[in-house]
Amino acid sequence: MSTYNYCLASEEAERTMPNYSRSIVTQKEVAFAEFSEMKLVPKDKPGSKWYSSQENHRLRQELIEDVWRTMREIERTTSGAVTPGQLLECIGVEPFVTEGLARNLQEKKRAHVDAILSEQKLQRKRGVCDPEALRSISKKSSCSARNRARKLAMGYMILLKD
Repeated sequence: MSTYNYCLASEEAERTMPNYSRSIVTQKEVAFAEFSEMKLVPKDKPGSKWYSSQENHRLRQELIEDVWRTMREIERTTSGAVTPGQLLECIGVEPFVTEGLARNLQEKKRAHVDAILSEQKLQRKRGVCDPEALRSISKKSSCSARNRARKLAMGYMILLKD
């Protein structure tokens, strides 16, 4: 169950946002349920539902090629001469072209998952189910990721408006 509400972003993000965007920041909240819903996937045509190992390999190779192409482009471009189009081509590969960022993001994701799983384990031990506590922990541990995503989105929005 997801809810949407409109709110102002954190003070730091608010300072970096253009005035026209402050009133339209949408925050999606996470809701946890006591039970998960399981859906059965028909066995007919499994290739239409999952990537084959060859397709996964091809997608990985394409990502690697995109990263190398982007890195070469960055090396050839002088600082301040990057066009909006060049910046938009970096969407999705920026963790791989910035030294240490991919590892840092992976560590943060792992810490987020660990925080949720630890709380769930604690709740199981106590014999309680507190979705609000899980939501609160999730919100707290994902704060930096949400702020980073907000900043990236605002930057891309400004580029697209120009």
